[in-house]
Amino acid sequence: MKKIVFSDLDGTLVRDSEIISSKDQSMIHDFRKKGNLFIFCTGRNIQQVQRFSKMFEWDYMILNNGGLILDSKGNILFHEQMDNKDIKMIIQKYLIRYPYMHCSFFDGKKSYAYQKGRCMVFEEKDYIPYDMDFMEVLKRYKLGFDTICFYNPSGSLDEVKEIQEFLEDKVKGIHGILNCHYLDVVPKNVSKGNGIQKLLSVLNDPYETYGIGDSYNDILMFHNVDHPYTFIHAEESVKKFTAGQVRYVYELLQNL
Repeated sequence: MKKIVFSDLDGTLVRDSEIISSKDQSMIHDFRKKGNLFIFCTGRNIQQVQRFSKMFEWDYMILNNGGLILDSKGNILFHEQMDNKDIKMIIQKYLIRYPYMHCSFFDGKKSYAYQKGRCMVFEEKDYIPYDMDFMEVLKRYKLGFDTICFYNPSGSLDEVKEIQEFLEDKVKGIHGILNCHYLDVVPKNVSKGNGIQKLLSVLNDPYETYGIGDSYNDILMFHNVDHPYTFIHAEESVKKFTAGQVRYVYELLQNL
């Protein structure tokens, strides 16, 4: 039976936007050469993942924590967004309450962020200053939102958990997924696990499935593959949902 590996990006294949191990690249090539599929499964959006798509071979992408699925030619297989008014209300509510929080959103073309009181825009590798007020950028955007993210630069989870609870109790059709110290806000039925289910239904062939990642938002991925893996350095609360741990992705691939 052919195999699929669903792989997270940050902390799994890349760290601080750089490749963790060049051996991962060669092992992905060998794995795909056998007729297997290698699929990105990440919380990142399409703009942020473009650079990495040139570093690794891949067959499909599950992006936005499952909210967008693309094939290797860039065709959209699934795409779900959130209501414009709801998201604007959430961002405004919590940046007023916690002005030290960082927040970012993707408008379908570019990623904008509020960091340390400044508006930033994502270019190639990272966010750079943008000469416009963040709330003005937000106000001008009229379409649906793919994903937004909240982060406390102190590393505290108190504020992001408060936002997560607010979404669960007060906002229909939206939920928050913890990702290390970040809160990714996505449509209610969107997760890495649901993204995997949707893609497998499109492929409609029997595959033995593997998943590898390092954080809380990977847990629903683990629940939806035959063989879930994480890393030796991962939190115990993540490890307990996996069948095994490795140091690098290539250690998993070389045994498949």
